[in-house]
Amino acid sequence: MKPIKALKLNELLFNFLGLLFIAMILIYPERCINAAKDGLNISLYVIVPSLFPFMVISSYIVNALILPDFICKPTGRFLGLNPNCSVPFLLGLISGYPIGAILTADAVKKKKITVQEANHLLPLCNASGPLFTVGVVGGGMLGSYTFGYALYAIHILSILIVCLLVRRYAPSSSFHTTKQEHSKGSFVSSIEKSVKSILNVCGLIIFFGVVCEILKISGLPENLFPYPPLLYGILEITNGINRVVLSDCSLQLKMSLISALCGFSGICIFLQAQCAVKGSGLSLKKYLAYKIAIAAVAFVLTWLLFPYIPVAEETFSDASTAVFSANYLAFSYICIILFSIIVCTARKIKGHFFDK
Repeated sequence: MKPIKALKLNELLFNFLGLLFIAMILIYPERCINAAKDGLNISLYVIVPSLFPFMVISSYIVNALILPDFICKPTGRFLGLNPNCSVPFLLGLISGYPIGAILTADAVKKKKITVQEANHLLPLCNASGPLFTVGVVGGGMLGSYTFGYALYAIHILSILIVCLLVRRYAPSSSFHTTKQEHSKGSFVSSIEKSVKSILNVCGLIIFFGVVCEILKISGLPENLFPYPPLLYGILEITNGINRVVLSDCSLQLKMSLISALCGFSGICIFLQAQCAVKGSGLSLKKYLAYKIAIAAVAFVLTWLLFPYIPVAEETFSDASTAVFSANYLAFSYICIILFSIIVCTARKIKGHFFDK
């Protein structure tokens, strides 16, 4: 008879938390169910309409599109990585979590970039997109698109500053002189991969909605932490930012904390990235360190630049936010499609007239 293996301290802790989680659901079923419903509503009416089309298009573009050298080479030099990293980096900045992680893992699987480069790139390209920062946070929560644009600009600036700071640690690549080649991929396969990814994202949002509700029921954040909204934001960014907006601190501190939370992105986004890179051989050891650095830079920049942000008295309804989000999505898709057509047409013209 084999001896029973002794459980480690962390295993005991996770088992205890799991049992406590189940007990709280059984004791407060109605509140937990309502929290799950709220997460499901966010997933169905916000996350899926905004992210899923972008996931499909981004995945297909990565397979079908080759960016011109005047975009890839400067971006690669700035990152200290090979030019193939430019597509995940640029699309990650304009599309939002977790598109950057998905595109990075996809590039590794197609052997366009190395695992070492992807580990360095992942926390930099898995960014907060303008749809969330401007539409949801700025227009929906703060009631001002001006604040949203300012937060997004500072978010991008923070990532670029951290890029420069960690550039010396970028791994050397064997792909610097490798010419980019088209990868064959069908539109159907892009949809299949995107469905799997969006299910992971929505599942984590629903789960963390219940976790935040259980923490609220327990009263632990309010009793143990001097500023509870920050803890909620570290767990799940949307819920945390909403609590920061509703708190009693000054507008300057609110903006700085929101900017830091967008930079850090939260444990929920971290797990989304973990799901996205599963099976690609990537490690997330650098991820939290880089994200903490981005959050710190974002907080300082927002605090220093806040006096120069125009404070406009703007009030927006949910309907206006939804219209803005739809318009931004349509504009983004049109820009990507037109850019793809222009690049592909230019390459065909070049090949027809100059490569003979």
